[in-house]
Amino acid sequence: MKSRSILIKVPATVGNFAGAMNCAALTLDAMVNVKVTPRTDGRVGFRYFGENGNRIPRDRSNLVVRAMEEALHLKGLEFTGADFEVYSSVPVAVGLGASAAAVLAGLIAADRLYSLGLDEKTLFDLARIYETRLDNLHAAWHGGFVACAGEQPSRVLRRTFVPGDFVLSVVTPESEAGCAVREPAELMGRDQAVNLERAQVLADLFARPGRRGVACLEPVLPPAVRTIVPGLEEALKISADGVLGVFVCGAGPAVGILSYGNPEEAIAAVRRCFLDFGIPSSFGLFRPANVGALELNAVTPQITFPALRLTETPARGPVSYNAVERLLDKPFDELMQIAKDTLEGNLRGVLATLTPEEVNEDRLKFAQRLIEEADEDLQKLGLELDTLKIQNVTDEVKYLDSIGRQKTAEVQKTARVAEAQRSSEAEQTEAAARQAAQVAGIQADLKVTEENNRLRVRKAELEAEALAREAEAKVAGDRARVVAEQGLQQERITLQQKQLEADVLLPAQAEREAAEQRAKGVAASITEDGRSRLFVLEQMIKLYQAAGTEAERIFVLNMLPEIIRELAKPVGEMAIDKMTVIDSGGRGTGVASVASQLPEAIIKLTEQVETATGINILSRLGRSIEGSDRKPAKS
Repeated sequence: MKSRSILIKVPATVGNFAGAMNCAALTLDAMVNVKVTPRTDGRVGFRYFGENGNRIPRDRSNLVVRAMEEALHLKGLEFTGADFEVYSSVPVAVGLGASAAAVLAGLIAADRLYSLGLDEKTLFDLARIYETRLDNLHAAWHGGFVACAGEQPSRVLRRTFVPGDFVLSVVTPESEAGCAVREPAELMGRDQAVNLERAQVLADLFARPGRRGVACLEPVLPPAVRTIVPGLEEALKISADGVLGVFVCGAGPAVGILSYGNPEEAIAAVRRCFLDFGIPSSFGLFRPANVGALELNAVTPQITFPALRLTETPARGPVSYNAVERLLDKPFDELMQIAKDTLEGNLRGVLATLTPEEVNEDRLKFAQRLIEEADEDLQKLGLELDTLKIQNVTDEVKYLDSIGRQKTAEVQKTARVAEAQRSSEAEQTEAAARQAAQVAGIQADLKVTEENNRLRVRKAELEAEALAREAEAKVAGDRARVVAEQGLQQERITLQQKQLEADVLLPAQAEREAAEQRAKGVAASITEDGRSRLFVLEQMIKLYQAAGTEAERIFVLNMLPEIIRELAKPVGEMAIDKMTVIDSGGRGTGVASVASQLPEAIIKLTEQVETATGINILSRLGRSIEGSDRKPAKS
């Protein structure tokens, strides 16, 4: 194992390109750069710099790490950990081949760091474990436009150099929904034939840039779409000048717009289709890339000049007949040698018209001149030059290296002179800047001092104004407080008056009225009682007058209880607890003596009555008894 770090570069790709499902992919100029530094502690460090970083796992579940481990396990080696730094300009999970790039990056890193010696077939077998899209893998590995079929790397039908004037615009709806298309196993029979035919049309379009008369491609919706972003079907029907086709990139949800003119109108129309459903979108512009991971990560520069692919050419009348007659009995190896010799002859002819500098600096022009020169000769052999790529140009006398060293020296010299000039200019600029800074500092200090003086004056003015306003506010506050207190005292007086009325006046008035009513009641009672007594007295007078002489006796008898009560009142007020009768002579006459005193007491009582009233009760009662005794006799 090598202790150094390694940087792996894998380009972005668009699978299902232009609707050729699982049969065509285009390499883009966006790149996934993976720097891998081996470790020995078994741990994995992962840092990602690029779009949609929140969708990237940063542990052993990352596709780069898993692919690298798988390659090591195939060779019986243990993965001892590594630090990964990914710098990517490829959006993740939108259909631009980010997963295919990650898988290839992990496999290539393992092969280069641990010298595993993986061939192309083994590399693709390992890649298919984690990436099912064969068209993306082929395009990311070879570069350019790739039309393929089947699951073997050898089944790459065409690999085409794509001119740089084509533009692929990618509109990505910002929605959680996505598109999922059928697996390659489902694309058999008629569907596969249709997709291969579409891929061939695209290959012809790219191989012959002059054939721009090709009609726009028909819109294609991926078959068996499980989830469609709202507005996708409408977006695939968009057409505009210079637009060759609108299609779903890979498994989506990004929409690709292939054009060779200004795509702004088509981009705006596609974005409106999503926006009509309330889905915002973003877009990016990509150019085709004709270099894949195979060349970007070569162990040593391979001089394959030229690299080409030969395919059978359609019948062309007598020319084809001559080719068949001339080459029919030739073995394949001899046929390839004839083609190689023919191409080398054309190559020498083209080199004779170009300077070494032109060959080295403008390889596209060199390749185009060679194609134009060799195409007619190869057609006479019944062959067609499909693709030609110049990877490197060298010469035996090291002329180009000398030119490079001379240019390098000139560049270094120019750089040193420019650096010295820039250093001098920088010092001058720095001195001028310091001088200007000092002057500006002094002016700034002066300005600050002036502003501070203005500030102090203004603060004094504001403070005086504030004190005056404060005094005015205080006076106004005192005045308002006095007015408020006067109003409050007035309210208190009113309240006390009402309370006095409620507590004293109203109860006194009520008591007075009640006393008046009671007095009236008592007066009425006295009046009625007096009237009643007067009436009774009048009736008694009438009764006494009617009774004649008996009236006096009746009057006395009526008055007798009251008189007796008055006479007995002194005795009644005297409390007698016990009365003891003592016999004076011992003859038992004490009680009798007390009893004999009763008549005498009565006589004395009548005498007292007579003394007080002038009426002899006993004589009155006696005459009354006698009168009553006589009356029966008369009768």
